[in-house]
Amino acid sequence: MFRKGNGLRSFNLTKPPHSLLGERRRHNRDSGIISVAYCRPTAVVRTRNRPPWRATRSLINGHNLTDVVITGNNGVIDGQGSIWWEWFRSRKLNYSRPHLVEFTDSQDIVISNLSFLNSPAWSIHPVYCSNVIVQNITIQTSPDSPFTDGIVPDSSSNMCIEDCSISVGHDAIALKSGWDGYGISYARPTTEIQITKVALQSAAGAALAFGSEMSGGISDVRAEQLYIYNSSTGVSFRTTLGRGGFVEKTVISNSVLENVREAIRFDGHSGGHPDDHYDPSEIPIIRKITLKSIVGSNISVAGTFQASKTIPSRLSASPISILR
Repeated sequence: MFRKGNGLRSFNLTKPPHSLLGERRRHNRDSGIISVAYCRPTAVVRTRNRPPWRATRSLINGHNLTDVVITGNNGVIDGQGSIWWEWFRSRKLNYSRPHLVEFTDSQDIVISNLSFLNSPAWSIHPVYCSNVIVQNITIQTSPDSPFTDGIVPDSSSNMCIEDCSISVGHDAIALKSGWDGYGISYARPTTEIQITKVALQSAAGAALAFGSEMSGGISDVRAEQLYIYNSSTGVSFRTTLGRGGFVEKTVISNSVLENVREAIRFDGHSGGHPDDHYDPSEIPIIRKITLKSIVGSNISVAGTFQASKTIPSRLSASPISILR
């Protein structure tokens, strides 16, 4: 259900007809499954915190909306992403891959009681959004699916992610806020984020990632009661010279890591630049990061710190127990 202006409209994802953006959909009414085989490329997409690029429109998308509810009785939205992963690996795509859900410049959004499977790229991507609740959501993609992130808050604020299970090929939850000068000039941080009671699995990325596109800033993040399992990295902070921005006022607590190759990672040399217009003097800042009451078992590496000497960082960690 969404409202724009004085109008009120609603849609039910478990009943036809559908007016979602895409073609050749297959709908199983009895099982409550929506499968999507193909989405149409759009023209150039322009945002304020990234350079222009050509993209395929996301399955469920909206701009400048208020009061959006996407919910179901444990229904399934299957993005049929395997063909997109194949095209991505073979470099046959002229456009970036679509996400399953993407909203821009919108507020008061609730996404709940659904399973999102096999997204071509990211599953849930709010950009410049506020007052967002993601609750009781399951997200799954194949472990070898390339760069398939789960939930990606991007220059968004006042967001709650709770009671979710996410198992993906790359980052399970990734906080972002713009890329280099584009994010710096727009200066809209991702802030006031609450993450609680989530199970996270990341095959090749991090269960919980900050950056590397964080030029608009990331602050006031509270993550607790995380269960991170069978993952490449548990918690990752990524940035690089020329990125600018900051990650600060973040607390990660009361969490458990099991069978994780690398529990915590700080990387000051992560990610490239969208073009040659970045300013190498824009130095990112990582500060006021607190990790506490975290227990890990069967961890290969407790922590990796690859920060540049020119990137200020401050970490507080107590108590943490890591067992091999």
